[in-house]
Amino acid sequence: MSQDGPKAPPKTIAVTGASGYLGRKLLERLGTDPDVSRVIGIDVTGPGVSTRNLEFYRSDVRSPELAEIISGCDALVHLATNDSSDAEETLDVNVGGTRAVIDAVIRAGVRKLVYVSSVAVYGAHPDNDYPLTEASPVRPSPENSYARAKAEAEELVEYFARGHPDVVVTTLRPAWILGPSLPTSRAAIVDSPVRLTITGYDVPVQAVHEDDAAGAIAFALGTDLRGVYNVCADDWIDRPEDQLGQRRVTLGLDRARSLMERGPKLSLSGLSAVDLPALMYPRVMSNDRLREAGFEVRHSTADALRQAAEGRRGWIAVAGKHFRPRRVALIAGTFGAVLLGSAARRAVGRKRVRPESA
Repeated sequence: MSQDGPKAPPKTIAVTGASGYLGRKLLERLGTDPDVSRVIGIDVTGPGVSTRNLEFYRSDVRSPELAEIISGCDALVHLATNDSSDAEETLDVNVGGTRAVIDAVIRAGVRKLVYVSSVAVYGAHPDNDYPLTEASPVRPSPENSYARAKAEAEELVEYFARGHPDVVVTTLRPAWILGPSLPTSRAAIVDSPVRLTITGYDVPVQAVHEDDAAGAIAFALGTDLRGVYNVCADDWIDRPEDQLGQRRVTLGLDRARSLMERGPKLSLSGLSAVDLPALMYPRVMSNDRLREAGFEVRHSTADALRQAAEGRRGWIAVAGKHFRPRRVALIAGTFGAVLLGSAARRAVGRKRVRPESA
């Protein structure tokens, strides 16, 4: 079945997390589908978009009123998520929110649930499958509260699916989502003037274009996909900095860890300590199962990176702040490159005296 022509799309679809990056892309896509009569958007902030069939409700997914809001819906897409520095809040929104959504689906009699998870549930480990498939073990990195919360939410969804075979339940695991409409809130890595790598480790990077990510959700809505499906480009690349226009900076493991542990105080690469394993071990997926179901992935990883960079042209991020004016961006980019270059030179100098661990 083609992703462009689902044979029997649900008439009324609820979307939690409707105001997020992927949520807005999905609203736009469903807004152009003549077979979708109503889209019930749910989020704590407004989506900033308006479509012919959108009814928006400003509400938290943990609200006891959720079942009433989604009453009459044929399907629900659960996108509401949280990836903050507050581990308890991240857990409560992702796990508690998913539990509340499942309860509302049961009470409202919704017949299809699409849960959007993340590649992060696989974790970054030296013995990861290459590429990862849906049969690969779910092993979120212990220090990554977002990945652990997503994995726990997946368990809830799987348990619900086993107990309710009358409901079509799909779990999608997207790679890094990128594209021309990447918002500032998700653009720290793309806006960074540098790409940080670690001596002795050169991991490939995989992404999924925003249109393919939204298209995969629409495809799941228009078919009866049961189970878990990876959502990613066919390929992965070794030098994403070439697409993003960044300077590559390589540091020893100890120095990189020290810099990343400073978090927003010196976030020149857009990464924090929680991302360190992803700089060491590959985390790329196979999309064979989704392709075999009939979905067509149209963009490569390079496409997604390049279009994200183009969409963010003129922006740069240094120390957790994003700058737009070209003159300020040039100053900030130079400042960031000098700081990391200085850090690299200090690391090399120490290595001559006392070798760093790798």
